[in-house]
Amino acid sequence: MNIDIFKAKHGAKFITITNDAGLEVVLSTFGASIYNIKLDMEPMIITPRYFDKFYHSGKYYGKTIGRIAGRLKNGVYKVGDKEYHVEQNEGSNCLHGGKSGISEKNWLLQVKRFKEGIAVIFHLTTKKGEGGFNGKVEYRVTYNVAKDENNINVVYYAKCNEDTCFNLTNHTYWNLCNQKDILQHRLQIKSSNVSTFDEEDFTINGTMDVTNTVFDFRDAKLIKKDIKDPALHTLKWLNGYDHRFMFDPVDDNESQVILDCGNYKLNIYTDFNAVHVYTSGHTSKDELINEDFDDVFRGIALECSNFYIEEVKARIPYSHFVKYKFRRKSDEKQS
Repeated sequence: MNIDIFKAKHGAKFITITNDAGLEVVLSTFGASIYNIKLDMEPMIITPRYFDKFYHSGKYYGKTIGRIAGRLKNGVYKVGDKEYHVEQNEGSNCLHGGKSGISEKNWLLQVKRFKEGIAVIFHLTTKKGEGGFNGKVEYRVTYNVAKDENNINVVYYAKCNEDTCFNLTNHTYWNLCNQKDILQHRLQIKSSNVSTFDEEDFTINGTMDVTNTVFDFRDAKLIKKDIKDPALHTLKWLNGYDHRFMFDPVDDNESQVILDCGNYKLNIYTDFNAVHVYTSGHTSKDELINEDFDDVFRGIALECSNFYIEEVKARIPYSHFVKYKFRRKSDEKQS
């Protein structure tokens, strides 16, 4: 198992881990992020070709998102009876923590080797009032890459000196086939309820049952099956899936999300109670490692988080995990 650390522009570091089972993971201190993942030298995600675009693209490639992922209506969140007004960077909304969010910062790096693999730990401290958010916060994001298995376990940790709210996530765009789009991917989500939206600002305002709708992924289906349905194109800013699914209860050893295409399958396990699915329905013309230019539906973001923001008491740790487990379908057939 090998690790290599490269220092790039603006002091950001890129950490490449290669395990003994065919997995290569490239992480970055900028945004405590995933820059690239390959299995058998085949790309599993899309990512910009140039570091500057990776740092500052509005598509949040691979970044850790917070303090509160998703949209805050009018840039306001409440802790108890107190309101806090934060940066508005999408119309009147605060999207993904605003321009001062943790995705836009260069984190400190720590690396630990274990018998079972390598842990890459990112640390960040934000001051009270950054972006309008309350309290001083200590963040820690740990990526555990297994030595002999194609697994990545991500642990999110945060602690604030004041009562506050959190909802962290990761914004990696998956494409397991390295195709021009993700429409041939099969997706399964163990969820009976999906978000509904305010038609004006696209903030979440409730839930609805997925039965007999385009949002029913309880049985795996191709993403292309319903992608042109009017329900995915009528709201402002909506072109495809950009919805949050609340998980049904599952057994401890059962994944909540399964994505597969070609020879590869990704199982996602988490103690978050939801996943936000975004099929990247808008072009950005970012030059990618995978091909010359971005296009619609080029990748799918599976943003595990809580359905609603989580209120956390002062000095009480906020902690959640997400485990990504890669499998080759050819191996399953042989066994």
